[in-house]
Formats: sequence, C-alpha cells, structure tokens
Amino acid sequence: MHSDDGFYQCTLCDSCFTTQDDLDGHFLKHTTDNLSCDAADCTCTFCGIEFRTPDLLSYHKCISVSLPSNKCKICFKTFRSESRLMFHMKFHSGAKPGYCEICQKTFPDEVKLYKHVTYLHTTEKTHCCEECGKVFRSVSSLKYHQRTHQGEDLVTPFTCDQCGKCFIRKSMLRNHVSTNHEYRPYECHYCNKTFAIEDALIKHIRMHTGEKPFICDQCGKGFSQSSGLYTHQKVHSNERPYGCPICPRTFKIKGDRDVHVRKHSGDRPYKCEFCGKAFMTQHVYSQHRKIHTGERPYKCDVCGIAFRRSHVLTVHKRIHTGEKPNVCDICGKRYRQKGDMLKHRRVQHGYVKVKIQKIEF
Repeated sequence: MHSDDGFYQCTLCDSCFTTQDDLDGHFLKHTTDNLSCDAADCTCTFCGIEFRTPDLLSYHKCISVSLPSNKCKICFKTFRSESRLMFHMKFHSGAKPGYCEICQKTFPDEVKLYKHVTYLHTTEKTHCCEECGKVFRSVSSLKYHQRTHQGEDLVTPFTCDQCGKCFIRKSMLRNHVSTNHEYRPYECHYCNKTFAIEDALIKHIRMHTGEKPFICDQCGKGFSQSSGLYTHQKVHSNERPYGCPICPRTFKIKGDRDVHVRKHSGDRPYKCEFCGKAFMTQHVYSQHRKIHTGERPYKCDVCGIAFRRSHVLTVHKRIHTGEKPNVCDICGKRYRQKGDMLKHRRVQHGYVKVKIQKIEF
C-alpha cells in the first residue's frame, strides 16, 4: 500500500519501505511462511472468514477487534481488542475497580490499571525491548526501535520544526505536533509545566515527589518508570551477554558496556553548553547542568525544600518520617544515611571494608 507520506507500507505488519521492490520482497516473507494451514486454524473466530496463511488471519484479526464485536453485554462499552474486553469483564464479576490484585496498588480508573498490568505484570514479552525494557503496541514498532540499539541509521525524513524530533511518516509527525505542541490541558501544580497527556504529567510529578512505584521483588529497590525496573532486574541475573571489544570484561546491561568502552576511547559525548565541560554519561551531564540553571525539581511536600537529585530528597524525607533504614549489623544502631552508618561502624567497631582488586593475566 502506497501511503501519502511517500512510503510503501506493508498491510500485514505496518513495516515501511522506500521502494515497491523492497515492499514486494518483504511481503514474500509473509506469504511463504507457514503455507500449509488447516482451514480450522486459519478461520476467524469473529466472522468465520477463512484465510490462506496465519499471517493473513492475524492481520484480519487486527481489523476485527476494532469492530463492535468487542462490546460489553452488560454496560455496552466497546473496546479495541478482545483481551481488553476480557479485562473489563472482571469488574462486572466482582473485581475491585482500580485495584491491582498482583501488587496491591490502586489506580484512579480502569484504563490506568489496564496499562499498569499490561506494561508491568504481563508475562508476554513479544513487544518488549530486551535492551531497555520499553514496551510497544506492535511488532513493527518494536523492530524499528531495536534498530537504534544496533547502531543503524534510520530513515526519518519528517522533522518537527519545534523540537527537531524526526519521524518516518507524515502522519506520525502530525500526531506528535498535536500531542506535544498544541493543546496541553494537564498542569503540574509544583512547577506549572503543562502536558498534553495525563500519563506524561503523572511521570513528571514523580520527579518532584521522588515517588518510585515500580519495586524490584528481589532487592526492594524502587524506580519511577517500569523501564528502569526492567533494566535493573538484569543485575540479579548471572548472564553477562555484552562484552567489551577492547578488554575481556563483560556486562549484564548494554548501557554499562557502552559507558565502559568510552573509558577506553576517552569519548565524552555530552558537553555542557554553559562551561564546555564534557561527560561520558547523560545522567552525570544532566546533574551538572542543574548547577548552571539552578534547577531544583525535587521538592519536599512537607517543608518545601527543593533538591537537585531525587536521592537527596528521599534521604531528606526521613527527617520528617523518622525512618532509619540503615542498620549496623554489629550493634543494631540505626541511621538515616548509609554513610553515617558506615562511619559509625568504622569508628565504634573498627570495621574497615577492604576493597580487593581483581588482577587479570
């Protein structure tokens, strides 16, 4: 199918190509895969139409699920997919609205609960990037995203003249402009920043409050976004698939490997526009930049003191709550900060942690 963006789009998986020949070659993959198909296996359960291949049936279902067949027979609401309808039906069967039965968190409405369960608790990883944990609604979107991890130059001819972000389709650019640069009804009551999407506001507010609702079930560490939790969970795995091309070291997380390689090359790609100082990681650069701008986005909701870093806000809040999570394993004395506990253990008990350097031959 030739789109109005000048690209040739596959009607089965939404992949885009610059020429008709490339599209034809791609389409053969759909028509040659799984050619032998029993009629019962290739019949749509919604309308009874039979198809030649599983791929064609799969594409047809993508259309069918948007039909009124996904209507709740109790309240007559319609949904985009059968799975979304099934999720909704649970609340007519006595499930508590807005309550996650898996982690016991509560949400203001059914839509936000569905997103939470789908993105955080689903076991289906088909549309989840194994590198960074981002979740996508379609296979084609995931595959396109994965190319950024492989260092490929992506064709993005449509550029937003307001923020410089690029897109492969004109329709995607239009959606971006309407979403990000036009009507922004959701306002942050901390800093008055506005957003077009409520979810974006919720994520932003966590920056002020220090809230980290995504908790690792192995070590208890919290994260403000599910992608951060997904990346962190690799720390608990024994697999180290990312090797340094220069030395024998291996890493569990690709980002850690990339930063390590920069230590060999001396590359510091993040340069401060105020003082010219360069940094190896975006995180350190962002923290440094706040020194120049005076930005203190993490504000205590009890006393109003603001901080540059979320961790400092977390420690500060313990003054108000009285929480002292750092416990001396020798005498049981508790401290708000880990550094104070380590100092106590060193001074009072003579405990010194010896760092052993590994020597590789």
